[in-house]
This record gives sequence, structure tokens and C-alpha cells, in this order.
Amino acid sequence: MLVNIKAPTHLILLLSWLIDSGRFDHLTSADICEHARKRDTLTWLRSLAGPEFDISNYGPDGAWTWFESYFNDFIEAQLNVDASDYKRGLCLLLAWTNALIRQGEGNWKPSNNIARDWRRP
Repeated sequence: MLVNIKAPTHLILLLSWLIDSGRFDHLTSADICEHARKRDTLTWLRSLAGPEFDISNYGPDGAWTWFESYFNDFIEAQLNVDASDYKRGLCLLLAWTNALIRQGEGNWKPSNNIARDWRRP
């Protein structure tokens, strides 16, 4: 499957916001792994963070309806990797999201309008 790079990079922006807020430093790698097994990681984070963690683009009416299932498949496959090196669970999830992007192939290149395309989540 060709992956639209905007879906995982949008998630990276959202996760960066959560990390930067400092409000979720208590989340552990074990918490992330638990919700990866339940396949509800994004929904669970939304319930903790509130509406600012806007995952509507991944929902049934969103632009990337395929992404949440794809993401759940990917992070579930990561559960056999030792996650104990990560002190913060959100950093583990950020690393896994980055790993998902690195799995891709193709001729990705930045937009010619990169300065105008960036939007704060």
C-alpha cells in the first residue's frame, strides 16, 4: 500500500504537542504497549488529551480513514521489540511512528510551497 505521508506526519505533530505539554510524562512504555495490544492507542490518547488531540482526520469522515487500522497493525507488530529503553511512553510512540515512515519507499519530496503548507495542529 502506498502511504500518504501526511497521515503519519500529522500524528507526529500531535504527539509532539502532547510531549511538549508535559502533561503526559507519566505515561509509560507499558501503557503504550497495553493500548497497542487493545488496538485503541489513538482513541485512548484522545480520551486523555481532549479535543486538542484532534484525530478526526483518522475517523470515518476524515481524510485518512485507513490510517488508524494501518497504524494499529504496525505498532502491534512492534510489541516484540524491547520498549523498556524509553522512559516516556509518548516518546516510544513517536519512535514507532517515525519507524512506520521509514518503512516506506518512493519518491517523497517536500512541497514547493513548504513554507505555506505547514499548519499547527
